[in-house]
Amino acid sequence: MGVKLMKKLAAAIVCLVFAVPAQATAWSNRTVTNLLVDTRACVFFQLAGVAEADPGAPGQSWFALPKSTPNFQEIYAELLSAKMSGKGIDVITDGTVVCGGYASAPSIMIR
Repeated sequence: MGVKLMKKLAAAIVCLVFAVPAQATAWSNRTVTNLLVDTRACVFFQLAGVAEADPGAPGQSWFALPKSTPNFQEIYAELLSAKMSGKGIDVITDGTVVCGGYASAPSIMIR
C-alpha cells in the first residue's frame, strides 16, 4: 500500500473515530504559535489564525489540554512535536470550558 493511500486511510479512520460532537469546533492543519505550561491543571496553546478557540469561550484564543485527559502525555508530546517542527495539527474542542475559561481541546492529530 502506498504512503499517500495510507495517509488518506488514516485520515478517514480519524474522522470516523473523532467525529465532531454538536458543541465542538474543529480546526484543521494549523500551526502551534504559543505553548504555555504552568502550575495549573492544563497545558495551554494557541494556533495560527485562530482568534476564538471555541464559541463556548467567547473571545478566548487559547486552547486548554487538561492534564486529566486520557493519554495526556501522548497528546502533549504531539503538541511539543508540532511546535518544534512547525507541522500543522488538527484540533477538535469538546464544547466545554476548563481551567478558568479556556476551550477544552482533548483531540489533537499531527499532520
